[in-house]
Amino acid sequence: ALRHVLALERRIASGERGFLLFCVQHTLVTRVRSAHEIHPEYAAAVARAAAPGVEVMAYACRISSTELAVAHALPVVLAGAG
Repeated sequence: ALRHVLALERRIASGERGFLLFCVQHTLVTRVRSAHEIHPEYAAAVARAAAPGVEVMAYACRISSTELAVAHALPVVLAGAG
């Protein structure tokens, strides 16, 4: 995961657009954040990548036996923001 965030940082630096999308499958989740207590380097990299323009988004998914669909956007809390 860390190497992908670093790759997104490089894309932004070269003038391209970059997105980091979290798809949440658990219905009780109300927000998304990097688990800095588990992987502080990854959490810091996500926050650092967001600063110059990597767009960090999260969406809840609705899952059934016949489909996986996007339900709604969830707030993303970056490292150091709560």
